[in-house]
Amino acid sequence: IALDRLANQLPDLTDSWVEAAQGLHGRVRAADLQTNILPLKDYFTISPRSEGEQAARMVSSFERRLRTARTDVFQDPGESELANILDEILALLSRTRYLLTLQ
Repeated sequence: IALDRLANQLPDLTDSWVEAAQGLHGRVRAADLQTNILPLKDYFTISPRSEGEQAARMVSSFERRLRTARTDVFQDPGESELANILDEILALLSRTRYLLTLQ
């Protein structure tokens, strides 16, 4: 249930953030993206008995990276709308991490 909620809510929050950012800064071009901020990892080459643990680690890793990015990148007080949406994403990740401990 926790991962279902994350999977359902994260795309909408991500879309909201991207749309707000593009409203402030113009359209994002693929050439402008910094792909090293959130490197992709294969979190699902695991044994079935450790899936819950692995999911919790994946959520924690993503949350840590977003917190770092928020601190390093989003310091402009004139862009509070971006910080607010990012805070909503972080809250969703924190809730998901907690809910995974109950399973």
